[in-house]
Amino acid sequence: ANNVGIGGYSAAATTGASNIAIGYGAYQAGTTANYNIAIGESAINTGVTTGNYNIAIGYQAGNALTSGTYNVAVGNQALDANTTGERNVAVGGTALGANTTASNNVAVGDVALAATTTGINNVAVGVYSATSNTTGTRNVAIGYGAYQGATTGGYNVAIGFEAMQAGTVTADSNVCVGGYSGMQITSGGSNVAVGYEALDAITTVSSLTAVGASALTANTSGTLNTAVGY
Repeated sequence: ANNVGIGGYSAAATTGASNIAIGYGAYQAGTTANYNIAIGESAINTGVTTGNYNIAIGYQAGNALTSGTYNVAVGNQALDANTTGERNVAVGGTALGANTTASNNVAVGDVALAATTTGINNVAVGVYSATSNTTGTRNVAIGYGAYQGATTGGYNVAIGFEAMQAGTVTADSNVCVGGYSGMQITSGGSNVAVGYEALDAITTVSSLTAVGASALTANTSGTLNTAVGY
C-alpha cells in the first residue's frame, strides 16, 4: 500500500508499503520491504529487497541490496554491491561500490572507499580517499587521495592532500595530518606525522613522531625518533 512506481518495471514485485521508485527498473525486485526510496535507472534493482529505510539515487545505486537497512547511496553505482550491510552512507560515483556486508561506513567523493568489501566503521571524505581499502576497519581519510593505497590497515587517520597516499598500508594506528604526510607508509605502525611532508619517506618503520613541515622527511630506517620543528 501507498507505493509509488514511475517507469518501466519500477516497483514491479513489491508487496511492502510506502516505497518510492522512479526510473526504469528502479526497485524492480523489492518485495516485502517498506519505506525505501529508489530514484534512477536500476537503482535497488537486482536484490530481492527485504530491508527497510534505504535511499538510493543514481544509476544502479544500491543495486544489489537485500536485507540491509538504513543505507544511503547517492551517485552512479554508489553502494551497488551492498547486500546486507547496514547504516552506510555513500555519496559519489562508485563510492563504496564493492561493499557487500560491511556496515557503518561513510564515503563521500567519487571512488571513495570503492574497494571496501567487509571493512567496517571507516570514514572517507574526498575524491579517491581510501580507494583501495578492502577489509581495513576504523580508518579516517579526509582529503583528495588521502589513504588511497591502503588495503587492510586499521585505526589509521590520514588528513590532507594525499596523506598516506602511496603506500599499500597494512599497518595500524598511524596519524598523519598534512599534505603528503606519511605518504609512503606500508607496514610501519603507531607513527605520528603532523605537517606538510612530515614522515613522507618511511615505509616499514614504527613509533616515530614528527611535528612540523618536512619533519623527519629523510628518515627511512631509524626507529623511536621524535622531531619537532621544520
